[in-house]
Amino acid sequence: ILETSAREISFDRYQIASAGLHGLLLASRMIITGTSSVGVEAMASGCMPVIYRTTGRYTLGPIPDIADGAFLYTSENELRLAVKECLEQGQGYIGRKSQWPIMLDRLCYGLDGKASSRFYDWLNSRGVF
Repeated sequence: ILETSAREISFDRYQIASAGLHGLLLASRMIITGTSSVGVEAMASGCMPVIYRTTGRYTLGPIPDIADGAFLYTSENELRLAVKECLEQGQGYIGRKSQWPIMLDRLCYGLDGKASSRFYDWLNSRGVF
């Protein structure tokens, strides 16, 4: 599907990769990925994530936390529209990209080394201890 969609919009500067991800993210405008943490890494690298959204009831990974800062797709047409928007850097692209600091902050909240003490305090406030 990806290669067909790329050809249909005359997009031939892409690479399907399984190694060297961080360097590719830094050099790319967008990445098309599955449901994983790669979308978060992409945002942190300045690369727009275009993420496959499963049609199941539950989504694994951080996708719900970063949905406002990424393009999500379930169909070939949604993928095609997302790729086109990324290539043109339209309003949808700009709007999503502006959400990255919020999305990354949401995911990294509390990474100050005090997670155990916050968790203990939370449990203690509920009478667990």
